[in-house]
Amino acid sequence: MKKNNKKNYQAVMVLSSVFIFATGWIFFKSTFGKHSPKSEITEQKPNKIKTLPVPIAKEAVRPKAFPVIAVQESFKLQPLVKDLQQLKAIKAKVFRNAFEENTVKEFIQSPEKLQSLVLFLTDTKSLSLTSVEIHQSAVDTLLEAAKSADHIIAEELILSVIQDKQVEDPGANKFMRETLAGIKAELMYSAAFIEKQTVQNSIPGPITQKIWDNVQQAHADNVTASENERRMTLATKSR
Repeated sequence: MKKNNKKNYQAVMVLSSVFIFATGWIFFKSTFGKHSPKSEITEQKPNKIKTLPVPIAKEAVRPKAFPVIAVQESFKLQPLVKDLQQLKAIKAKVFRNAFEENTVKEFIQSPEKLQSLVLFLTDTKSLSLTSVEIHQSAVDTLLEAAKSADHIIAEELILSVIQDKQVEDPGANKFMRETLAGIKAELMYSAAFIEKQTVQNSIPGPITQKIWDNVQQAHADNVTASENERRMTLATKSR
C-alpha cells in the first residue's frame, strides 16, 4: 500500500510540474504567436567553466536586503547547472533525508546563490546553452525560496526578473524573447503571494503587461471554474 501511495504521489507531482510549465508556454504563445520550431533545447555542458556577461544586471532591481553583499555581475554556469540538477532530483523524491533537506535549505538561504538564479534566468546565452528542465528547476527553486522564512529577498529577486527589459526589444531573437516571456509568465502565475500592485509597478513594457494580463485572467478563470464546480457538486447532493 505504501509503495502505491508513493507512486501516486510522484505521478501527481510530475503532472503538476508539467501543467504549470505548459501554462507558462500558453501565456507567452498568446503574446508572440506560434512557437519557434527550435524550441527543443538540449543541455550542453561547456568543457570549461566560463564567466558569462549578463547585460541586464545593471537594469535589474537590487534588493535592499543585500547591504553587505556585493551584487553579482556574472556567475559560473556549469556549477549552477550541477546544483539545479541536484535540486531537481531531490524535489522529485517523495521523502527527503536530512542531507537532502539541508542541501535545499543551504541553497535557498544563500543570497549569492539566489542572485545567480536571477542572472541565469535573464541571460539569454546561458538559457540557450541549457535545457528547459534546468530553466524549470531554477524557477521552482526561486519560488521555493520565496515561500521560506527569508522570503523578502526571493520576492525582490522575482520582481527583478519581471523587470527585465529584454523581452520588450523587438529586435532581439524571437525564440529567446519567448523563453524569457515564459519564465516571466510562470513566476507571475505561481507568485500569487506577491501583491498585485507590486507586480504591476514592476512591469517594464507592453509585452510584459500582456503576459501579466493573461496571468490575471487565468487566475480569474480558475476561480470561476472552481465556483461552478462547487455549485454543481452542491446541486447534485441536493437531488
